[in-house]
Amino acid sequence: MSTSRRAALALSCLAALHASIASAQFDPAVHGFSFQNYTNAGDPVNLTGAELHRMFGDAVCAGGSGPSCRLTPQAAQWAEQISNAMGGGHCEGMAVLSLRFFLGAQQASDFGADTPYGLSLEGNTDLQREIGYWWALQAVPPVSTTRVAGDGFDILDQLEPSLWGEVEESYTVAFFKRNMSGGHAVTPYDVVEYDDGTLAILVYDNNFPGEEREILIDPMTGAWTYVAAANPDDVASRYEGDASSNTLMLIPMSVREGALQCPFCGSYRAGASGRRTVSVTGDATLLLMDETGARLGHLPDGSFVDEIEGADFVAPTSDDLWRDQSEPQYLVSSSAPIEIAIGDAGYGGGDSDLGVLGPGYYLGVENLLLDPGQLDVATLLPDRAGLVYETEGMETPDIVLAAETDAADWLAIVRSRGDSGGQVIAAEIDFADGGSLTLAFDGADAESEMDLYLTRIDGDSVLEFGHENIVVPNGAELTVLFADFDEDGEGLSIDVDMDRDGSADMSIPISDEGGAGPGPGPGGSDDGGGCAVRSGSSGSAPALLGFALVALALSRRRRAR
Repeated sequence: MSTSRRAALALSCLAALHASIASAQFDPAVHGFSFQNYTNAGDPVNLTGAELHRMFGDAVCAGGSGPSCRLTPQAAQWAEQISNAMGGGHCEGMAVLSLRFFLGAQQASDFGADTPYGLSLEGNTDLQREIGYWWALQAVPPVSTTRVAGDGFDILDQLEPSLWGEVEESYTVAFFKRNMSGGHAVTPYDVVEYDDGTLAILVYDNNFPGEEREILIDPMTGAWTYVAAANPDDVASRYEGDASSNTLMLIPMSVREGALQCPFCGSYRAGASGRRTVSVTGDATLLLMDETGARLGHLPDGSFVDEIEGADFVAPTSDDLWRDQSEPQYLVSSSAPIEIAIGDAGYGGGDSDLGVLGPGYYLGVENLLLDPGQLDVATLLPDRAGLVYETEGMETPDIVLAAETDAADWLAIVRSRGDSGGQVIAAEIDFADGGSLTLAFDGADAESEMDLYLTRIDGDSVLEFGHENIVVPNGAELTVLFADFDEDGEGLSIDVDMDRDGSADMSIPISDEGGAGPGPGPGGSDDGGGCAVRSGSSGSAPALLGFALVALALSRRRRAR
């Protein structure tokens, strides 16, 4: 359809549209919330085991069910990542829940008031958790993959029948900057035409309680604009897009009510094909690269690039709009190595967490502190629950590996450090021999020092092991066999293969010093360890170490160019 015909069609339908929407009587000062979109300041309760059980059922529970669900290690790690991401704001959950109240799908009275505007957030953990639940679904298929994007005409074409009541569907609206940063979610409720022909989608913006806000659409081109600040002269707060940007989106409500696809549940089998979901929270940006050199993510100049064939991304909605650059979720194949450059975003937001969900496992690089200009690199091993991490600092962040087997669920956390900057750690969890953790370290020093924490979850039984300040040689292959770890206080040993010929040259006994270290768990959630994975075969440990050293050499050569 030509631009002029589309504009004419939109205008011809406008009168009937307005009459229909007006009769619905959505009022931001009644049906919206009286409190402003909020971050994680004050420690709101975002997600508990009950919310994850509501999403995915018993598959996320290592023990218990419903409110008493003890999360598997993977589930707890995912919940922690999602809860931390809400630190950018809860706009998605507020936009969805306010619309559900208006449609009668839920009742504000169940949360303490006759109208949404009368609800209080402070101390209302039920409401906090409900907002957190609907926020989290934007990261869950098929919600994460069902977005209608386009220019203003495309959005009106889809939105109008919903507002007329001609279809049994309703939508929230999301919009982004052209580099897919600064995402925000609002609730649309009316469309008006001004004297100059400009079309406006009236929205409840949860950053402006009780106010009427508008997305303006050019009646001739379909280009759209939105000013996200109270001051319309604030250039940085201006959002705009057209047919080429795909930064104005509708997300249907019905997809949130259907069956949800758990991104981390199921059996882990090394070599099994699937997709990985890569995400980061905190003060960091990501750039992914595959074996061909194709890239996905944010370049150093802030622009966004999407070159990896078969990969997808889902940009999240957040709070501080133009001042916040929440990273998208990236979905890539698990069958090929992916290199991830992790850079400082420059917002001074403290530490960051990188999370990778694969078929039946979780990999994490957590409590990551980046100095200005620092660039760390994580390389994901193909079809295996393993990674190589290189940091320019003296200490690696926490390397987290979580998996599920028929016998138990496992969570391993490793941290290493050296006397000089430039640490490398390769880590893989495997169950071909019943359960082992393979590690390799490299750096400027002959030795590294590491802390090791291990958690075993079997139903309601939780065993924890911890030992800190373990001195290990760099360049060696280290294997921790934990298959027989089934008693509290039981010691373990580290087999050291100095020349990587497949035979241990020495063994380092380590006792349980107590505690499981910096374990997972979202604020306010039930205690739970990670998720589960079933046994399978994996590549050899020498191959893992070789991959680590090759990745290190390649990254150093690139920087030297």
